Amino acid sequence: MSNPNRSVSAATIHHNRLAAIMLHGSRYSRYPTAHLAADMGVSKSTISHLRHGRVNPLYNTVAKVVKCLERDLGQSLDPREVFSEDGAYPTPFVCALVGCPGCLPPFVWNEEENVIQPAFRSVKSGQWTGDTLEPELILEQERSQ
Repeated sequence: MSNPNRSVSAATIHHNRLAAIMLHGSRYSRYPTAHLAADMGVSKSTISHLRHGRVNPLYNTVAKVVKCLERDLGQSLDPREVFSEDGAYPTPFVCALVGCPGCLPPFVWNEEENVIQPAFRSVKSGQWTGDTLEPELILEQERSQ
């Protein structure tokens, strides 16, 4: 049995904004890993590895992901809007891509106190890429200031 994904290195993170796009749909906003895995006919661990950028997916996997997202969002998606070699996407902000009026990503919130974490106060509604490395890049910028 072949693996639908190629794992490169445990330290390598592959750019995608699968999780961010899933948050904007209806089917995948709740139980995203389980639902997408069932729709694609793959394991939940495969989807988890994809969402966290731990694997570089093969074209067949990318095509299945994009087809499921298109069905959920009711719009066409260019695969380059979901997966990226360098963290750049044709549509820079995920909210603009999916037609969202502007929201904040989950990683900015301190859920216990229901406030934005100080390190992420620079993130503006609707102006986040959704890339797997975005939280780390923002924290890095914050530390260098």
